Amino acid sequence: MRRVARRGDNLGMQFSFPTLFSCFCLCAVSATAQEESDNSGDFGISFDIVAAESSSDALLPETGAFRLRSMQLHFQNERDWGEFRVTADLADGGYGSEFVLREANVWLMNLPARSALRVGRFMPTFGAWNDILPTGALWPSSDGVRRAYWGGHLVADGLEWHQLRTTPSGRLHLSFGLAAQTHGQDVDLPGNGYRLDYPMLDGFPQGEQRETAFAHVDLLQKFGSDELSLGASASFSPRAISRLDPTIGERIERDLPHILAGVDATWKSYDSSGQGHLLTGEIWIDDREFLTDTITEGDMSIGAWAAWNWRFTPESTFGVLASFWELPDQLAVSSASSHSVWLGTRLTHRQELRFFVELQDPGNGGESGSFYGFQWSFSFGKARAASAWF
Repeated sequence: MRRVARRGDNLGMQFSFPTLFSCFCLCAVSATAQEESDNSGDFGISFDIVAAESSSDALLPETGAFRLRSMQLHFQNERDWGEFRVTADLADGGYGSEFVLREANVWLMNLPARSALRVGRFMPTFGAWNDILPTGALWPSSDGVRRAYWGGHLVADGLEWHQLRTTPSGRLHLSFGLAAQTHGQDVDLPGNGYRLDYPMLDGFPQGEQRETAFAHVDLLQKFGSDELSLGASASFSPRAISRLDPTIGERIERDLPHILAGVDATWKSYDSSGQGHLLTGEIWIDDREFLTDTITEGDMSIGAWAAWNWRFTPESTFGVLASFWELPDQLAVSSASSHSVWLGTRLTHRQELRFFVELQDPGNGGESGSFYGFQWSFSFGKARAASAWF
């Protein structure tokens, strides 16, 4: 056990050495590219505005919140050898706006054996939807499983290797990564995943881990215009950070092992006009140790979520999402859930409005409730692609 610094000494988590180094590389490559070609890259900006009213102050987002949930600035430049990209976000998770660096990485493509490598800060290929930001998601808010087990969308500072293999009617995608540190980012958590709810944990990210290895495999099969994707993911860190804020006023911190594994499936069926269905789901197993006063306890939890999105006209959608999970870091088994339904319409090609209702049960004796509201998303310039390569 050891005492650690307060929030002001923890700024390195948002801008770690690997991240700053990758940003330096991006600037250098960008300057060289500008000299070699008139192609100076593609810029884009997207906005995600949410207004919601909830039946309980304990629910997320906060009661009566009208907020610019995300103002995402995106830049990417494709070259013969690959591409580089940066995505920054001025986002309000309920406690005011926070600057969050979502990604800053270089893709080295066209490597031997249909391989590619990306280096820097990135959202790993981990499950089916980890690298989809809020402005590009098909549903208004994230599933609760992701938020409970790794604090939102998993973000890594490190490198990730990819390989593609073709099949008679699709492709097989493999990836493996190593990170100096990982953490979770969530636009519906205070501080976008940085703890702002406990004074002595203020400023530390949810799901923070040091050295981490992660891997993913998915098989895509096409059946005419329909697609089926099946995947599996796993990660291991011997140094997941567990913090305890005891009443004596001294924070305790330990590095403890954490294993996370899951499977995912997605079915897409759309016609030439864009109408059709998407059905997707994931199941996750979370195995970790955590602090309880002066000892550590082991805990294994399971969570699952599924969503259905129906585009019944080229401009209109209807969808539902349901998620259930056992809470980690609990001495007694406690489960939680969140369910949402939405109706959306595309106002223009780059503008969409959704109305939604969500039911939440936080578990562990917390107050259940509901909230409702709307989400307005629009963008200009180059749209951010979820993946540049596969």
